[in-house]
Amino acid sequence: MIDLAENVAGAAVRAKREEVNAKAPILNLVARLFGVQTEERSWRVGAKGEEKVGKELAKLPDGWRVLHAVVVSEAGTDIDHVVIGPGGVFTLNTKRHPDAKLTVYAHVLYINGHKESKYLPKSRAEGRRAAGLLGAVCGIEVPVQPLLVFVDLADFSVRGEPADVAITTLRRLNRFLADQPQRLTTEQVDAIHSHARLSTTWLPA
Repeated sequence: MIDLAENVAGAAVRAKREEVNAKAPILNLVARLFGVQTEERSWRVGAKGEEKVGKELAKLPDGWRVLHAVVVSEAGTDIDHVVIGPGGVFTLNTKRHPDAKLTVYAHVLYINGHKESKYLPKSRAEGRRAAGLLGAVCGIEVPVQPLLVFVDLADFSVRGEPADVAITTLRRLNRFLADQPQRLTTEQVDAIHSHARLSTTWLPA
């Protein structure tokens, strides 16, 4: 059993980046110098986004609990961040798109004018999985709000809002959480966190 409270933001993605880079370090170095899109770059950009979100979440006031890189499968799939506080339980899916333009509609996202079809379903799946696992160990229903957090955007435009996935940016993240109505007492936050921090909650035998 591992205490997930010790996890560092972006650790799982950073480890994957190191694994990928070790297979072709010179090729990846040349690709970085020339700005070529590679798998190594994708993992590196993602890790930086999670690290930035982790630093922002560290500024939340007392009463909030944060877990990073919560592994939920034997294959190493993880939830970037799980946040528990007065406003409820949130699974955060972090996406970094430097200098991009994001347009949000009720059922679809566009990044630089291109339709993005994977982020919303993945966020929904993370929320459902977290709710099921936490509910099983806590013995009560634990509603979970999936939250997509975009990092380093140049423009963020909302034309509609998905009914089941909240979307925000790094700059607005903590304000979004602070503005949530109180859903959990201090005792409930501590109780849920005491289970959520255990790796066996997310990877039951």
